[in-house]
Amino acid sequence: MKIVIQTTKGTIESPEFPEIVRKPLKKKIDKLADDLMGSWFNHSVYFRVDSWACILNKKEFMSITLTE
Repeated sequence: MKIVIQTTKGTIESPEFPEIVRKPLKKKIDKLADDLMGSWFNHSVYFRVDSWACILNKKEFMSITLTE
């Protein structure tokens, strides 16, 4: 399972994560997507899972999903 983030500048893919972390990871990315789509949210976000991290800018963010 990977995290796939679509931005206006391209696609960001995480390394593979074990299936056992799907449920907590899904909650985390749903909250992140809600925060980034909120009109009050105007700054970049540092998103980290284990040793993988990325910085997301609200103006460039399009979607975030989990893949099989």
